[in-house]
Amino acid sequence: MKGRKAGVFADGSYVPIFKVPPIYPRRAQERGIEGCVMLEFTVTKVGQLETFVVWSQPSGIFDRRLCVLL
Repeated sequence: MKGRKAGVFADGSYVPIFKVPPIYPRRAQERGIEGCVMLEFTVTKVGQLETFVVWSQPSGIFDRRLCVLL
């Protein structure tokens, strides 16, 4: 579409340009551990991460993989 930026709908909402499939941490999988990770971040005008906050439950298992990706 003419004038459309990649990853942005006409209403201004954002959508991912590509998705990376999740990789379940081996230790958690072996032990049957379930959990979740939430990430809050700021992207600068030039597309770089400025700040990010990670919340995970349980702590120290699922967030490690996320920090490697960042």
